Amino acid sequence: MTEKIERMERDSESKDKQLMELQELSNSQQLYTTELSDKLEKTRGELEETKSSLLDLEKKYG
Repeated sequence: MTEKIERMERDSESKDKQLMELQELSNSQQLYTTELSDKLEKTRGELEETKSSLLDLEKKYG
């Protein structure tokens, strides 16, 4: 019986460790996703500015 309890404790500790690792991975992925979203929004803004500038040049010289 004692062996079974010890095995269950080890299993529980192992699962806790796995859970912590998965939580860290999830947090890391969420941060990465946020960073990529920010970069995407910045790039969209720059693209809109470029588009506007090109349209202005086209009106002026086209």
